[in-house]
Amino acid sequence: MLPAPPVPRAIGRYMFDRMRDLDTIRAFLDNAYSRKEAYDETLVQQIRQCTDGNGGHAAFASIMWSPPINSQQVRRPSSIERE
Repeated sequence: MLPAPPVPRAIGRYMFDRMRDLDTIRAFLDNAYSRKEAYDETLVQQIRQCTDGNGGHAAFASIMWSPPINSQQVRRPSSIERE
């Protein structure tokens, strides 16, 4: 729960703002859909709205700066272990 160091925080903010930029969202959608008619400006705005609010940058930063997962630390659900 400590505040992020200034440099990683600034880099994370810059990256987050670039990813939520409307032109970037449109570019992602252009790459995801083979036809531009498959999405409209409403979807672009809805995706952008998901990044509005107080928690968006913090969630993005926690993903970007968290240590990689160690597959040996991942526990399988008990139903899989019994098989």
